[in-house]
Amino acid sequence: MGTFFGMSGQFWLNLQSQHELRRVELEQAPRIRARVQPLAL
Repeated sequence: MGTFFGMSGQFWLNLQSQHELRRVELEQAPRIRARVQPLAL
């Protein structure tokens, strides 16, 4: 795809990584927030 669209392979890897991270954040955020308390400064 990179060659067809004239973009680097790194661009597509970054796009995929961002997509996967965002998906996990959306799916797991409630569970993580319920278990993790922010550090009080």
